[in-house]
Amino acid sequence: MNKNWERGTRAESYLLCLPPPYEPAMVFRFNHGSYVLNFQGHPIGLPEAKDMPEAVSMAEKVLVRELKSYQKAAAEAIEMLGADDG
Repeated sequence: MNKNWERGTRAESYLLCLPPPYEPAMVFRFNHGSYVLNFQGHPIGLPEAKDMPEAVSMAEKVLVRELKSYQKAAAEAIEMLGADDG
């Protein structure tokens, strides 16, 4: 466990596959608790999220960065598969 995690100064994100009707979601863990945001950014399941606006804001920024990273990786994989067809 790193010092940032212990102080709660940085969000750690994990992909979490929830059972239907939930979509895959991100879990953000802080030293004072955890909460889940689905891909539309709506808090689900853990009511303490509404009481931590600064944490929600940080989590949304991490979520956007993670989604962009996954989109880029997917586009690169599709491009590589397309190149193999030729």
